[in-house]
Amino acid sequence: MRELGSGRSRIETARGLGIHFKIAPNLPVDDGIHAVRMLLPRCFFDEKRTALGVEALRHYHKRYNRTLKEFSGTPVHDWSSHPADAFRGLAVRHKTPKEKKPVKTGWPTGLGPPRTSWMG
Repeated sequence: MRELGSGRSRIETARGLGIHFKIAPNLPVDDGIHAVRMLLPRCFFDEKRTALGVEALRHYHKRYNRTLKEFSGTPVHDWSSHPADAFRGLAVRHKTPKEKKPVKTGWPTGLGPPRTSWMG
């Protein structure tokens, strides 16, 4: 989509301002839901400040058809959809940081530089 005034896309405008976006992969919703399920056990939430967001995640659901005894293919679009979709976007983009390797000091572990005075 292009802006009427400039004829440039929003991404082009942002790049011109030095802002570079990484576009999230266009994955199926179920893959995003799986990513959320993998990320949630590693998350900690401030109970007071994130109460509405956590409630939205709890409420996000698919409609169940009792006659067919199966869930619908897509989640219900209600008040919980946007917060849950935002968290799903985070889960899809999230990369677990790699553990930092210990810095080598050049001295054997547990030993420092040689003691040169009585003060050590």
